[in-house]
Order: sequence, then structure tokens, then C-alpha cells
Amino acid sequence: METPARPLRILIADDHPVIRRALRHDLERGGLEVCAEAPTGAQAVEAALREQPDLCLLDIQMPGGGGLAAIEAIRRSLPAAKIVLITAAPDEDGVLAAARAGADGYLAKDVAPAGCRRSSARSPAARPPTPGGCSGRCCARCAGPPERSEACQTE
Repeated sequence: METPARPLRILIADDHPVIRRALRHDLERGGLEVCAEAPTGAQAVEAALREQPDLCLLDIQMPGGGGLAAIEAIRRSLPAAKIVLITAAPDEDGVLAAARAGADGYLAKDVAPAGCRRSSARSPAARPPTPGGCSGRCCARCAGPPERSEACQTE
């Protein structure tokens, strides 16, 4: 008899409580497990190390270093965790910064709830989408982690 697969465990880090609550509500409604929340980059790192989530949704700009700063510490201790940066203002520079920092994906906060659930519910090995506001040129350059993308290293 097969054991049922456990739900994907997700950490949500955003300095706005209403965003954290809305994301939690939507993800749990979709059958996913939110294992922790954090309002700062530093607390996101602490929560990730404590809870060992499969996926970290990190706001790109938060007190305590923000999502970009948290990536390195999380990657060092939890290399298998997927990290997706979320932002209210998607732009090409943000996508490039996320790729250079080692993020697995980048989502705009204005993404439809079903799109966020679909992105989060994919296998932890799946790459979540970049925001629609990003140019095809930028997304093509940063289709993989920075060590595999020459364009991200040279710009």
C-alpha cells in the first residue's frame, strides 16, 4: 500500500500581515501546507532553518534584509528548498537580481490566486513562472540558476 504524498510545506515571508494571511488562506484552500510565516528577512531564515520547508515564498523587499539577502543563508543550509521571490513591482531588474541571487522563480503579487496555487503546487523540482511584466529577453537570459546562465553573470 502506497503512503499518500505529504503536502508541499511552504514558508511565507512578507512584511505585510494582510499579504501573509491572503497567501496562507489561498494556498491552504488549495490543499497546501503553510508551515511558517515571517515578517522580516532574518526571521524568514530562522523559520526556514527550523521548519525546513519545501518552498519559501519571500518578499523581495522586507526589513531585516529582505528576500534577496535571505536566499544565501537558506540555500547554504537547505539546498533542496525551492525559493520564489514575490514582489508588488515586477520589473526586469528584479528578475535579474532574483536569478543572480539563486532564486528558483519570481512572482508578482498581482498574480491570480489560482496561478499562485498552481506554481506552488508543482513538484518542488519544477520551476515557477516569472511575472508577465518581465520581458521575454530577460526571462530567456535567466531561465536557470546564475551558475548556468552566462547572461546573468555578465550583466
